[in-house]
Amino acid sequence: MRRGNQWIARLVTEELLQRAQPAFNDRSIIWATHQGIGLVAPNLYRQTTLHEIAVAAVSARYLARGYT
Repeated sequence: MRRGNQWIARLVTEELLQRAQPAFNDRSIIWATHQGIGLVAPNLYRQTTLHEIAVAAVSARYLARGYT
């Protein structure tokens, strides 16, 4: 775990990774930067909202079929 965190810290200093700790999460989220992979940074709030909607839809299906 420590070696992984050291690796991440080094990549953050090289600006190949970015790190954030959103208010809705108690852990850090990391992602590759534009410099690292050539893509734009993710929109964390949008992706989290889409995930919550997907989980709610699946939960509603299970509840509708009588599962607990």
